[in-house]
Amino acid sequence: MKNLKKTFILFTMIFAIYSCENNNISQPNNPTTNEDGGEENYYVKYTAKCVCRYNVNMEVKVNTEQGLTTFLCEKNFSETFGPVPKGFECKIVGTDPSSTTENYSDITVYIHVSRNEEPFVLKAINNGTGNSQASYTIDF
Repeated sequence: MKNLKKTFILFTMIFAIYSCENNNISQPNNPTTNEDGGEENYYVKYTAKCVCRYNVNMEVKVNTEQGLTTFLCEKNFSETFGPVPKGFECKIVGTDPSSTTENYSDITVYIHVSRNEEPFVLKAINNGTGNSQASYTIDF
């Protein structure tokens, strides 16, 4: 029984030492390289909000790393895309096709940008009746 306790203590100490050593190993970060040779990843968060009298289907077009993409949604839209390079032109267009002078929609669009693991920062906002658009070119 004493040998079993000694073996258990020995394995516990080895496990504790091994665990401490593994905590010090840093994981490599694999950022993409842009045209300037910098190691920066940018992410774009597009948001659109529609305030209207009735339920509507809002059409939202955004520029992504894959090109112009269209989404159909109800009153709220929020999606994040990336990584994209520095110099990327962020663009969002929100439209309510059923908006009229009697049944108007108030649409607000937002562009937030994040670099690497930094928090998202609001870079553009716009508001319009029936449609709204905003753009921003990543330059930081």
